[in-house]
Amino acid sequence: MVKKEFSPETWEELSHDLSEKWNDMQDEIIGMQVENLTKGANNGVDKWYEKQLKQNRIVEKSVLSIIKKHKDDIDFETDKAYLKANEVAQDLVKERLGEAPDIDATKFIENKIEENEEVYKYLTLANVKAKTLLVNKTYALAKLKMSKRISWTLEEETKILYDAMERTVDNDLSKMIGVTYKNGRQITFRSYMEMRIRTDINHVAIDMMEDASNRLGVVFFLCNQFGDCADDHRPYQGKVYVLENWRNLVSSDKLDEYTDYIQKNNIQTLESIKGAPVYLGTRPNCRHTFTPITFEQATNKNQTLKDLGLSAKGKANKEKYEASQKQRAYERAIRDYKLKYNNVLIQARSVNNDEVKLKLLEKAKKYRGYISYFQKQIRELLANNSYLARDYARENINKATYDLGANYNKKG
Repeated sequence: MVKKEFSPETWEELSHDLSEKWNDMQDEIIGMQVENLTKGANNGVDKWYEKQLKQNRIVEKSVLSIIKKHKDDIDFETDKAYLKANEVAQDLVKERLGEAPDIDATKFIENKIEENEEVYKYLTLANVKAKTLLVNKTYALAKLKMSKRISWTLEEETKILYDAMERTVDNDLSKMIGVTYKNGRQITFRSYMEMRIRTDINHVAIDMMEDASNRLGVVFFLCNQFGDCADDHRPYQGKVYVLENWRNLVSSDKLDEYTDYIQKNNIQTLESIKGAPVYLGTRPNCRHTFTPITFEQATNKNQTLKDLGLSAKGKANKEKYEASQKQRAYERAIRDYKLKYNNVLIQARSVNNDEVKLKLLEKAKKYRGYISYFQKQIRELLANNSYLARDYARENINKATYDLGANYNKKG
C-alpha cells in the first residue's frame, strides 16, 4: 500500500519496482562483461589481450540485446510509478482542498520513457568504454607482475591473469560503468539510477499537485517544519510560498488583496526555493513538502500549520526513516555480494587451472559469508523495528547462479 503523503518513504516505495528493473538489467550486463573478459584467458596473457581487443563490438551487441530484453519491463514500471505519483498528488489535493481535478499523467510518462532511451544510449557507450578500460587495466596488472621474471609457464600466466582479472572486476567494473559528476564524484550506475528515479518521482508528484491546485485557483502553498531540520533548510521551513504566475490564476477582484499580503510578508515563489540553490523538498531524502492552502489559511499560517499537522519535531519519523535506510543499505550489500559471488563463479567456470579454480571458489565462499552476515543484520533490525518488513526481492539478483558454486549456495 503506497503512503498517501509526500515523504521520502513514499518516493522510495513508488520507485522500488522501477529501480529493481534497472538493477536487474545492470546485473545482467555486468555478468556479461565478466564472462566476456574470461574469453581466451587460458591461452596466456598476450594472446588473451589480443583476443580481448577485438571484443568491443561483441560487448556493444550484447548490451543492446540485454537492454532490448529488459526495455518493456522498465517502460511498464515507469508508467506504473508515475501513475501512482499522480494518485498521491491528487489524493493530497483532495484531502487539503476537498476536491481535485483529474490530471492526465500521459505527458509526464511519455517524457520519462523518452528519457529512458537516453539512459540506454549512455549505458551502451559506458559499457563499451568500460570494456576497454577493464581489459587494459587487467593487462597492465598482469604484465607488471610478469615483469619480475623473464620466463613464465602458461599455467603461471593463467594464475597471474585471473588474479588481475579478479581485482579489476571486484574494484573497478561497477565504477567504470558508473556516473561521474562535474565535481569529480563517482557513483555506480545502480546508485545513480535509484537516486534519480526517487528524485524524479518526487519532482513529478509536486508538479502534478501544483497543476491540480492551479485548476482550483489555489496559488499558495505551506511548507511543513521539523525540529531536527537540516541547518540550510531551517530558514525556509514553516513558510508560505506562492506560485510564480499567481496573477494569471486568480480573479481580478483578488489581485490587490493578494499583492498586499505577498509584499508585506515578503512571500517568495515556490519555484525559487524548489530549485537551486535551496532545493527545498526536491533534493534526495528531503522531508519537506508543500501543501496547497487557501488565502485565508495563508494569512493565519501558524494556526494552519497546527490544524493541518504540518509542525512536528520529526524525531520519531526520523528514527523510522533511518531504520528503513539501514535496511536498504543491508539489502544493497547483499545484492552487491551476490553479484560478486556470481562474478567469481563465472570466472571459475571458465578457468582450466585447478589451483585457480579452487582459489576462486574459496573467494565465492567468502562472499557467501558476507551475504549471510548481512542477512542476519536484517533479521535483527526487523526484530527490533516491527514496522519494517522483509523484502527478499530487494536482496536478489535475477540471474541463475552457476552450478559450479552449488556447494556454496545451500543456505539460500
